[in-house]
Amino acid sequence: MEDDAVGIGLPEMMPTASARWLVETATLCWRLQYGVSVGALPHDLEVMKQLYDPIAQGRRLRQALEVKETPVPEPALPAAWWLTTREGSGLLTPEGRAGLAVVTATLSGAEGDEVRFLPEEIAVTERCLLAVYRSWTRQRLGRVIELRNKEGGQLHIAGVAVVLLLLLNRSTSSDRAMEQPVDPTKRAKVDAAVIAPLRAFIERLDPTAKVSDDSLSLYRGWAATEARRRLTRELILNAGRIWIGEDDRDEVIEFLGSQLGGRVDLTPESTAAAFDAMVDSYRMHRGALDMSRLAHERPSDTDRLRQNILAAMDASRRR
Repeated sequence: MEDDAVGIGLPEMMPTASARWLVETATLCWRLQYGVSVGALPHDLEVMKQLYDPIAQGRRLRQALEVKETPVPEPALPAAWWLTTREGSGLLTPEGRAGLAVVTATLSGAEGDEVRFLPEEIAVTERCLLAVYRSWTRQRLGRVIELRNKEGGQLHIAGVAVVLLLLLNRSTSSDRAMEQPVDPTKRAKVDAAVIAPLRAFIERLDPTAKVSDDSLSLYRGWAATEARRRLTRELILNAGRIWIGEDDRDEVIEFLGSQLGGRVDLTPESTAAAFDAMVDSYRMHRGALDMSRLAHERPSDTDRLRQNILAAMDASRRR
């Protein structure tokens, strides 16, 4: 195929036989890659996201490539339609799928030995492709904005537990931050003292949850990381120290109430029981935190926190 193409890899004119070959070959590549028939263009472009997702993890893409790669067609498809992945193999591109739509539509009314691709047909298809690419390239930023604004779905119950534990410990100022000890022995004891109440809360609310101890570490676990993505301003992590901003306690409690209240399987009674289980476990393991001067809980504040969390949960359900 000639590469002096306009639009999405198509020349202005093309022999009808070549256009039919393009449709047959691109359709075959599509079926080999995705195992389904060609559908509507917007739908098929979303299907292709599994390979062209700009924020997909490398490991997942490597696995997908092993399944999706197809042999290079002969003769070659237009350059914009094909991405070579290794010698002899490659992938149909979103431009290829969009180009396939244009060629198929043009052939449906074609007569004679040549077909002409109308600029307006190409423009409509390019706009569809541009809209998809725009959504793909903005998705990470959009996700960050959603999380910063406390939107975008529920926080995992382990993340809820991390934030609640910080409130329980009164780690609501830099002076009362939970701090990772430098000494490995002390660090292991502090981790154990933190993980136990977190697990007590999680298992009471969701006995089927599979969360490793490493995941629950305040300093290296994904639970704290996920919580911070939702509370980017309120939850502060700095130099091995983690705490909630001094002026943000009420807002964080409201956020936790919305997270708990949004779970239809939770009741005020089950949430209160889980909170009590966390408190009991915290106090049982408090000695390790005391040794590192990290324990700051006060029973009167804990009672008030319990009331506030349940009230915030109830308020979220009334909205």
